[in-house]
Amino acid sequence: MVQKLKAKYLKGTSGGILTVGSGGAPTFISNTKIFGIITNNKVDGKYKITCYGFDSNSNVYAGRVQLTNEGITGNTITAGYAEFLADGVYNLSMRDRQAGGTAILPAGITISNYYAWTRMSDISTIYRLNMSSDTQTESIRGTTYITTSEAAAIGNSVYGWFVGGYNPSFVRQSHIERLEFSTDTTNNSFRVNYPVAVNGTRSVSDTSTYGWFVGGEGNPGVSYISKILRLSFAADTTSLSERSSSGGLSTLYHSTMYNTSYGWITGGVFSESTISRLDYSADTNSLLYRTNDVLSRYSTTGLGNSTYGWILGGTSPIRSYVTRLEYSNDTISPSIKGYLVYSRRGAGEGVDNDYSGLIIGGSTPGRSSADRISFSNDTNTAVSRTLNYERLEYHCNVDNFNTK
Repeated sequence: MVQKLKAKYLKGTSGGILTVGSGGAPTFISNTKIFGIITNNKVDGKYKITCYGFDSNSNVYAGRVQLTNEGITGNTITAGYAEFLADGVYNLSMRDRQAGGTAILPAGITISNYYAWTRMSDISTIYRLNMSSDTQTESIRGTTYITTSEAAAIGNSVYGWFVGGYNPSFVRQSHIERLEFSTDTTNNSFRVNYPVAVNGTRSVSDTSTYGWFVGGEGNPGVSYISKILRLSFAADTTSLSERSSSGGLSTLYHSTMYNTSYGWITGGVFSESTISRLDYSADTNSLLYRTNDVLSRYSTTGLGNSTYGWILGGTSPIRSYVTRLEYSNDTISPSIKGYLVYSRRGAGEGVDNDYSGLIIGGSTPGRSSADRISFSNDTNTAVSRTLNYERLEYHCNVDNFNTK
């Protein structure tokens, strides 16, 4: 005969640890009420904590830092950062103020901060923004190798590269410089020259090995705007290799979106609604036309994750629309989703992490601000955050988190 343990006789002292609970999570008891944390997941930049015994008034902590309790649905509490937290592993704890119950999940939260670096137009200073806590004030880091505007940028998890642009005398530049994320207070270093002085080129990347540059405007009599050039991240002092023409697509002030297999190029002065695709595995082939955006515009900003790409703002006229392209159905025109807080043009390329993206500055009344798009709620109007600097028209941005 098999005996069964009768769990109802299990007892513990007030505040004591019981080694039971779903998934092995520690469970605590206080005043005869059992409290516990079952699971923790990060969704849309917030922690979704499945628990029992707690309510919407419970306090939530990462280590000793209290998180913002944003409410409870069923037995799931949503909590977010109350202040900046450094990268690291933290105990997740919850406390019920009425019954006095506490539950701790050791090493329950891993904090990974995602940063974006902004290189402003005609200023050599580089600023860094913590995208995991984007209400925080951005910080001054290092300086650029040379001062330009209308440069392009691309990055992997270690470095960011800036390409070309105008200097303050409106002379196009051909240099490629590199920012090292881990030592970003050190000035950028020169790596190699672009084959031609250029401004307004845009980039896509497989996020680990190569970056491709498409379009842009060269000096009078020299045109690379229909060429695709590739930079090897591991050999960035070696000249870029020419891969293909862009299939007759000569464009300027366009935007890009990409994942680890393809890059999409949309809009621009000479092709305001065209969306074309670059296949990284066949990058000597011309760009392949896919569809048209629902709006005709240029000076747009692109954001993306592994599944979708978002096209934001643009002109003419200056716009606040946000449209979304589904990568797996990229012959279907993007659909209009939400709106920006401000109409924006010339905001450069956007930066993004797992959950959201930022469009920063542009030539608008919101020039010294950024709009944040939540990827899981992209039909909502963007959320605005205020920046403490301006001159954010025709700047460029790069981030260090690539899950595309």
